[in-house]
Amino acid sequence: MGNRSIRKWLLVACLLFLAVETAAAQNIWRTLMVKPEQEYCFAGETCIFTLVVPGYAPSRIDTTLQSTPDNVALISTTKEEIIDNGKRSTKITFYFRFSKAGTYQIRNLAARIDWTWSYIPFQRITVYDNPITLAPELFLNYPTTIYASEPFEMDVSAHFFSEFTDLAAQLDENFIVRLKEYTYPLPIKTGGFSTDQYPIATYEIIPLTEGKLALPPITALMRSYAGVQQTVVSSSPTVTVLPKRTAHTATTPAETASSSIEDTMEQKFLDSAYEDFPIIEINMQQSTESVTVTAEEQWISLKNRRATLNLLLLISAVVAGLGVLLLPAGIILNSRKKIKALLIVSIVSTAVGFATQFPTLWFAHPRYAVCYETNVHTIPEDDSNTILLVPEGTIVRIIKESSDWFCIETEHAGLVWIKKNECLVE
Repeated sequence: MGNRSIRKWLLVACLLFLAVETAAAQNIWRTLMVKPEQEYCFAGETCIFTLVVPGYAPSRIDTTLQSTPDNVALISTTKEEIIDNGKRSTKITFYFRFSKAGTYQIRNLAARIDWTWSYIPFQRITVYDNPITLAPELFLNYPTTIYASEPFEMDVSAHFFSEFTDLAAQLDENFIVRLKEYTYPLPIKTGGFSTDQYPIATYEIIPLTEGKLALPPITALMRSYAGVQQTVVSSSPTVTVLPKRTAHTATTPAETASSSIEDTMEQKFLDSAYEDFPIIEINMQQSTESVTVTAEEQWISLKNRRATLNLLLLISAVVAGLGVLLLPAGIILNSRKKIKALLIVSIVSTAVGFATQFPTLWFAHPRYAVCYETNVHTIPEDDSNTILLVPEGTIVRIIKESSDWFCIETEHAGLVWIKKNECLVE
């Protein structure tokens, strides 16, 4: 009897230990992400990604990268033991090479700690052409509504330059152009490669006539990253200049009332017109709300919720298992009272465990993805129509998939398609 009782409690202890270890591993998985050492890298050069697993030795961890996107090659990987915050940890380093510039999302990394498996996402990275081959560029920023004879401001910015030396606006018979101020004193030196656009100057421009007019181009003298002095001319975008506005003041109560009635009718017309475009309004609200939430943060939040669900499933499974084990334990003890009591506990615990486990397993495991800011398509083709913009951090439910596309369900557009490399997937 004593040996059987010892074996029973050893089995219970093993089950509890397995539950604790699995929960600990799941807690580690949900916060991990493979991150690049820099926010960007260059085509043709080695790009390094790292993954740190705290509290586990290298011998307890295995990882497998099953595939890579087009134009991406995995050169090698290394695994080493480090001390992270006083803990014995593992650092895994991945060396990639990208053959073309672009934004890349590498497929999830299959990883194992002891007997627990999970998929760890890679952080998305932008790859640029080698700085030596990049040419400096100018950008113009101007208002969308322009009226004749009214001044407006145009901001000039630039990027991909090592030194900005001079700036001038070309003369145009349709505009009066005046340099209002420089953002920084010239010359401007960047000190190294950067993807940022540097503000250079602000111009004050007055259109002399109305109609479709081409803005006067801006000419700049810049030095490229290769050290070559270049004259760069901006684009000359076409803008619509509206007729000159005339001030109108109502001088009598009748005119004031008439103006108020016209404004009210106009507002009602605009309100009824906007009712036909609810998707645009919703997208604008979503975009505003998602500014502070990145796809990576939303992904970690989603994994936390999923890990909590998995923990509940594990607890319910342990409870159900204990209920099944208690009945033979009562029979072994050979006591009617104990058998009756253990039988009641066994039935209740088994019922509770399976009642909480099976519905959750059956209904609560759809597949989800977290999207970067991207357009969705009507069909899974690159040149197909795009119907709306999904804000970064949006969680979508995956209905089905093809080779490079996910089919997702939206409230207003129904079933649409999104590129796989624009999502972080469970």
